Amino acid sequence: MGAREPRPPRRKRVTFLLSSNSYSGVTRLFAELSSELAHRGYEVRVAVPLVPQWIYHQLAAAGRPGTWRRFYSRFRMVAASLVREAIDHRFRWLGDPGEKLTVRRYLLRPGRRHLGDSDWYFLCNNWYQAYEYDWRGMAGRVVQYVHHLEEYRDERLRSLSERAYQLPFLRVSDCRATRAMIHSRGIKVDGMIFAGVNPAYFHPPSSQPASKTILLYRGLEPRKGFSIGLEAMEAVRRKHPEVAVRLLCPSDGAPPPVGYLQSSKLSDQALGDLLRDHAMFVFPSLLEGFGLPPLEAMACGCAVVSTRVGAVSEYAAHGESAWLVEPGSSDAIAGALEKLLEDDTLRARLSEGGAAAASYYTWRRTADELERFLEQHESRA
Repeated sequence: MGAREPRPPRRKRVTFLLSSNSYSGVTRLFAELSSELAHRGYEVRVAVPLVPQWIYHQLAAAGRPGTWRRFYSRFRMVAASLVREAIDHRFRWLGDPGEKLTVRRYLLRPGRRHLGDSDWYFLCNNWYQAYEYDWRGMAGRVVQYVHHLEEYRDERLRSLSERAYQLPFLRVSDCRATRAMIHSRGIKVDGMIFAGVNPAYFHPPSSQPASKTILLYRGLEPRKGFSIGLEAMEAVRRKHPEVAVRLLCPSDGAPPPVGYLQSSKLSDQALGDLLRDHAMFVFPSLLEGFGLPPLEAMACGCAVVSTRVGAVSEYAAHGESAWLVEPGSSDAIAGALEKLLEDDTLRARLSEGGAAAASYYTWRRTADELERFLEQHESRA
């Protein structure tokens, strides 16, 4: 009897649990990692809720519906989420699912058929995913990918959040700032895996854009600091009426203020093209987990003015690859922009330095770090 042919090694299987069907920063990170691991031969499954989990869980976990106005507001958000998904198929950013990458949608809570039988399960930042499924017997294969920690006034929500981060899961952060925040709360962190950009879409322009063009990031949450950024733009335009300002918004649900143009819901290619068309990029955020938009803008050759939030100070050096200001000051942002408008040498230095610094941070490098992390903890799985 002839010797049996050796079996080919089984593909490693990974499941990513997203907490929303919108293309946010954390969702973007998981989407990029999913594609990169599938390209490397992993069997990748992405489980995505039709209704953002924070809407469902904040109501359910609080144990009371609150006022009718609050309940109605959440109901409208749930309905809008379902309608938008039915019309728009907002998971298209994952690309065409194929043999190695599959997408499983679920309504409120995932079941076994959504999660599959994987070697590793990655929870997308939010504490409530720890309660989404019965993880008993699987804890060694579950990784909480912590982007930032939530703060709640509601005592029950705060208690559930704190307990979720004490469960026997592995935990990684996406930058030193988040890791320090987690450590300060007495939570164990097993690794750090930095985010990146896709150089196919985010790269410097072949020719320099007009020097007096500004792109202002418009996040819809108050912590994104848009009102402060808008105050700064008004101050700059009073002194420099020739400056062209455009807003960049991740959602098309909010019309732009009078006198401003706005671009929304762009593909990576369109976003890269838009960034390359502008000389300066402004990120006025008050609080971030990582802060990916300034890194993408740096990669596209923008002279970036950003607040010192999240990981920005880790990938950008003040005065060399970006101009960094403390959060909350429209005067500081306006002053930085006036410097750049009046000093071509400084603007060029930030543009070139930013592109060089950003070129180091790619999703390929992020996936390399993730693979090393999984190999180090293989025995727990």
